[in-house]
Amino acid sequence: MVKEQVLLYHFCREKKEAIEKICLQLGIKVNNIQVEQYHLPIGILILGNFGTKKKIVEKHNIDYNKKTEEISEEMMIMNGFSSSRMDRFLERIKQAGISEIKLKAIVTEYNKNWNSVQLYQELKAEQRKLQ
Repeated sequence: MVKEQVLLYHFCREKKEAIEKICLQLGIKVNNIQVEQYHLPIGILILGNFGTKKKIVEKHNIDYNKKTEEISEEMMIMNGFSSSRMDRFLERIKQAGISEIKLKAIVTEYNKNWNSVQLYQELKAEQRKLQ
């Protein structure tokens, strides 16, 4: 069974800590993703075992010298949740008075090979279509 996990991007300290507290209470693993990890595939970030930078660069053909687009908004990626557990998790966030997280996604077979910036761009495009 896949352990429930969330990846957090670009959260202020207070909001990040509030979400981490809920995750701790529910037994959900949290990874706060840093800018230097934006190049890594979501599937690698979920595993949390990045290995050496050299191995990652070779395996995923990553150019760390290339400028990475910033993720300038809060984004949360969820993995390993059943529908009912995701509902419970999101309800707990709402009950805690945490402001809405507009960019949310679940890890799928389709997006697990994308990097964080690609997923961010896709979520932003979907958001624009809905407005």
